Amino acid sequence: MDNVYLSIDESGTFGQADSYFTFSGYAILGKQQYLSKVRKYNQTELRIKHTDEIKAGNLTAGERKRLLAVMDNQLSFAALVDNDKLPLSCSWDKTSKVIVRDEVLKSLILEVLGKINLTNVSSLIIEIDEQNLTKGLKQNLYLELYKHLISGYYSGFDFVKPLIDHQIELTVIYVDSRKYSLVRAADILAYEVIKQVKSNRDAMQILKIFKRL
Repeated sequence: MDNVYLSIDESGTFGQADSYFTFSGYAILGKQQYLSKVRKYNQTELRIKHTDEIKAGNLTAGERKRLLAVMDNQLSFAALVDNDKLPLSCSWDKTSKVIVRDEVLKSLILEVLGKINLTNVSSLIIEIDEQNLTKGLKQNLYLELYKHLISGYYSGFDFVKPLIDHQIELTVIYVDSRKYSLVRAADILAYEVIKQVKSNRDAMQILKIFKRL
C-alpha cells in the first residue's frame, strides 16, 4: 500500500471581474517519488539563487521553465474559472465565495483521483497553499471529500457509493508554501495556466487534466 500526494496552489482572485482564477497542482504517486521530486525541485531552486521565497511572479520566463521541467512527467491538473461567468460574483460575501471555491476545488480533485488507480493506496495527502480562512471553512473541503471518497452519501433516497472501496486515510492540510516544495511548484504551474489563457494559448500544452468553468 502506498500514498498519493496532491500539491495545490491558486492564482488570480476568485470573483474579481475581468479576470481569471485557477486552482492548479500536481499528483504524485508514491512516497519515494514524492521525496525524489522534493529533492530535485529544491536543488533547482538553489541553482536559481533567489534570496526570498521563490514565487512565480518573481521569476523570469526561463527560470519558471526550469522549475516546470522538474515536474514535467507528473500528473498536472488545473481548473480555470472565468470570473465574468460567475453570476453576481463580486457581491458575494466571503463565506459564500469560499463555499463556491471549495466546490470548484472538490470537483477538480475528484476528477484527478478518478484518473488514478487507487487500489493499493492507503493514504491520500492533499496539501494546499495556506489561506486566511476560519477552521470551520477549512473543514468544509475535508468533509465534502470524505463524503465522496470514503463514506458515501445520500442523494435524495439514493445512496451514492464512495469512489474508494477500501480503508484509506485522508489528510487535507493548508500549508506554508515556504516549507512545502511541491506547493511552490503548483504556484509556478498556476501562474503559467493564467498566462497561457490570457495569451490565447492552449493550456493543455502544460497540463494533463484541465477543467474550464
